[in-house]
Amino acid sequence: MLANLAAPQKSAVPMVFERHEQKYVMDQSTYQQLLKKLGNQIRMDQYGKQTISSLYYDTEDYMFARRQLDNSKYREKLRLRAYGDPVDHHQPAFVELKKKVNGVTYKRRVTLPYNQAHRYLASRSGSISRNDDMNAREIDRFTHSHTLTRQTAVIYERTAYSTADGLRLTFDENIRWRSRNVNLINHNQGIPLLASGMVVMEIKLPRALPFEWSQLFASLRLYPQPFSKYGLIYKYGIQGGQQCLSVI
Repeated sequence: MLANLAAPQKSAVPMVFERHEQKYVMDQSTYQQLLKKLGNQIRMDQYGKQTISSLYYDTEDYMFARRQLDNSKYREKLRLRAYGDPVDHHQPAFVELKKKVNGVTYKRRVTLPYNQAHRYLASRSGSISRNDDMNAREIDRFTHSHTLTRQTAVIYERTAYSTADGLRLTFDENIRWRSRNVNLINHNQGIPLLASGMVVMEIKLPRALPFEWSQLFASLRLYPQPFSKYGLIYKYGIQGGQQCLSVI
């Protein structure tokens, strides 16, 4: 039993999020046009370009993946996330519980060395709670309340930008997944989710999208749409057996 793992390390990365998110899917040509038109309104932020690797935990019947695809006003999912390539046993990793309630995204997370976080989630009986850490208590509650037998690795390259007034945009490319040999330290290979060159943009919105941006997006035929990487991997890959999607 893993009782009281090492306390989450302090980090400059926020541990609690509350925000609206809008997602857009585009080809490379549109992506390059968008970057050109946004010009000096955006700049690459402190995270720049990096590989993101996530391991999603689910029930035997993929209950949480299926909920990503329905019209439920309440959704949640648990994942282990690491940054960089390759992933190392001892590097900091994030155990994240992500919820979406009435269109607003909430995320709680704690940080642990990757090997400890992976062992905690595999055990389903340990604890990372501390009396003063609501994030850890919430994650413990979730892992102890569900039998999490399914694991799916999702890997992609992300480029992050921000504006002077705090708007943040991310662009994800080469999204791939695997449901075997899922330990993130093994390799970063996987089955493509989208056709080559497709890009997923996500805008983190503390407020409404600027009007001039709405006009720009419309001129490029870019419109927000639901897009859950994990949900679509389940629907088209795990359940449907498709290698990749050309359009969503």
